[in-house]
Amino acid sequence: MANGPPTPPPTTDVEIQDAARNSEPAASSSAPVVPPAAPAQIFASTIAVIAVAKEWQQLVHHAEFEEISVNDDRRPLVLAYLIQDELPAAKFALMRLPPRLQRLPLSTALVRLLQSTTDRHHADVYARAAEIPVNGDLGGTVYPEFATILSGMIDAFYESFRLRTFVLLSKAYSEISLTLAQHYLGLPAETLLKAAESYGWKYDAQSQILSPIAPPSSSAPLTGTSSLQSFD
Repeated sequence: MANGPPTPPPTTDVEIQDAARNSEPAASSSAPVVPPAAPAQIFASTIAVIAVAKEWQQLVHHAEFEEISVNDDRRPLVLAYLIQDELPAAKFALMRLPPRLQRLPLSTALVRLLQSTTDRHHADVYARAAEIPVNGDLGGTVYPEFATILSGMIDAFYESFRLRTFVLLSKAYSEISLTLAQHYLGLPAETLLKAAESYGWKYDAQSQILSPIAPPSSSAPLTGTSSLQSFD
């Protein structure tokens, strides 16, 4: 009671032990509390499924418009925009990251990739994509599901970026040296020549000159305005 005499402090060993037990949190007798996963390791389950299916427009719609927990990592949205060559949207998505994510290694790697893609520094684009930590922000600790999803998205970015560049080279050049084509496409000579052959390009081994064939506009695999319409 409020007006009763104060409870005397414990004096005997038994009383002291009882007091210590009573002061422990009630949850101490339950299973150990597992700390929450680092923010970089949390993907909304729906985003993970969509990313594995490579449905990038659906991923964008879900991440932008559906209800997602504040603990879910939306940085896959940035990569989805980059895969689709929607660079202003990718920049805006990065700007909207919460402060707890903005300075983490994965976030800063995405910033560098976006900058190189925007500037059309082709060699840098491939180097920056290779620097993205597939283990997220946890140093040497790799979470298999996280690494699988992120690796798949990075591969998809390589593919889409090279495809856009390949089509634009086909339209911009009647002849191009193998060395310069490698600079733009970031591929070893053997791999590039196989891809060029599949597009109908001709190659003179003596001069090491490729002769691109512009794809018909009706059959071009990409539509819309690309950010890679000029070459340095």
